[in-house]
Amino acid sequence: DKRAITVKASDFSKTYGDADQKLTIETPTLVGTDTEAALGIKLSRKADENVGSYQISGTGTSDNYLVTVTNGTYTINKRQVTVTADSLTKDYGDADPALTLTIPKGTLVNNEVVQDTDASALGVTLSRTDKNENVGTYTITGSSDSQNYAVTVTPGTLTIGQRTIHVQATDEDKTYGDADPALDWTIEPNSDPNKPALASWDTKDSLGVTLVRDTGDGTGESANAYTIHLGADKASLNSNYKIIVDPGTFTIHKRAATITLDSLTKTYGEDDPALTWQLT
Repeated sequence: DKRAITVKASDFSKTYGDADQKLTIETPTLVGTDTEAALGIKLSRKADENVGSYQISGTGTSDNYLVTVTNGTYTINKRQVTVTADSLTKDYGDADPALTLTIPKGTLVNNEVVQDTDASALGVTLSRTDKNENVGTYTITGSSDSQNYAVTVTPGTLTIGQRTIHVQATDEDKTYGDADPALDWTIEPNSDPNKPALASWDTKDSLGVTLVRDTGDGTGESANAYTIHLGADKASLNSNYKIIVDPGTFTIHKRAATITLDSLTKTYGEDDPALTWQLT
């Protein structure tokens, strides 16, 4: 009668994307000089290349042995890869740019075993950890839900820079001796017609602009033209903007005055009286 023998399919593992090793059995105890070939064993596993554990099964066809094959396990492990979140910039008030990855050449497996040609195989989701919209530098991180890759994402940064804005000081005037009117200004359109001058959540008052006028060499109250410009104290300015003030002109006009000369009399032979006048 045939000799009953039980053999064990060897357990194997590999990294996703690698070729399979040759399937073997654990060395059995055979009669005499018989070799494993005498057992006529054929081993196979489920034809799947995704990460997971797969049964190795087998059969034996032998003239002299009644072969039972105990199943083994073939484990496919995730491939360890590293990608980098790209560092990006934007101006304050703009929408975030699309967050992107740099994937080193050779990261994705593309061979006779597996053909991954799209970055979606990495299952990476990028986000910035701080949603603050003020000027500054913020970290971009990533996570992965890939079935087949164990992805390490090297963080990047999103740098928010100042938004350049031009304001025009409004020309003002007054008459000599009057109080100064309030100094005002307007926001000039952005040079890019597709980009608003202000961030959508800001208003004119958000800029914190305070204007002053020159006083010339004296008190600044003589009839003349004076420059209107940004004040020296810039502490109130919104630091999210690079504010450029185009100067205006403050004009003090002469004050119209009417003088009436007094009518006078004297007695013949007397000296002339002092000549006088009245401001009317």
